[in-house]
Amino acid sequence: MILRIDEPLARHTAWRTGGRCGAWVVVASLAELAEVTAECRAVDWKCTLLGHGTRTVWRDAPVVGAVVRLGGAFGLVEAEEPAWRVGAAVPLPALLARAAAAGRAGLEDLAGVPGSVGASLALDPGWEAIATEVEVLHRGKAHRVSLAEARDGKKMILAATLALRPDRPDAVRRRLDRVLGNRTRTTTPASSWYAPSRIPLREVFASVQLPRVRLREVAIPATAPEMLINLGGGTASDLALLQKSAQERVKSTRGFELDSRVLWQGGAT
Repeated sequence: MILRIDEPLARHTAWRTGGRCGAWVVVASLAELAEVTAECRAVDWKCTLLGHGTRTVWRDAPVVGAVVRLGGAFGLVEAEEPAWRVGAAVPLPALLARAAAAGRAGLEDLAGVPGSVGASLALDPGWEAIATEVEVLHRGKAHRVSLAEARDGKKMILAATLALRPDRPDAVRRRLDRVLGNRTRTTTPASSWYAPSRIPLREVFASVQLPRVRLREVAIPATAPEMLINLGGGTASDLALLQKSAQERVKSTRGFELDSRVLWQGGAT
């Protein structure tokens, strides 16, 4: 277990934002996770699970509680027939690549989705037909529930059992490439926005002169205007203001709402 007290979250989040948290913890086993959650209950602390954080911006206020990242055993794939058991910390792109190499189909609709398996299970469509069981934390132990139950009440997802059908590796790869190609025509996997009505986002942003817009240390880059980026010292407040400004400009000039893919976590300063 890794434990750091009064740790800046900006050191550990993909967007490099977030205030100090009471404790930053990386757990390698179910026993360690159970210990951390029990200690948090004892002192009336909130215990929050953080995956890769590719779609989450942590706000700038301090976090009274523990922020936990899964490591160790939670990053394993047990590729046993007829089902695979996949840990929540496994990077989803790595799982798709491994499934394609092994000739296992069913995950293709998730091509291009960033982040960890656990976060994708909680947020993304495409798992309903293949996630036969999901393991969640309940009173310090792993309990197996349905995907719908795992998503209800924001439970801590630990792993999932996947029913992947056999297929030729080349056929799986072709389907992955096709799905990814269809997505990148309108947006990129790391986009901060949902593409409206299949209109290419780069075309939308160029038409309203949003590329190269900068607000202090956050920006909309010229080479990938569908993204918001932190240049190194930006805050969550700056990202939120830049996001709002982009939405307002697209609304006023193109006449439609630009929906954000960014999830916000924590409190404002």
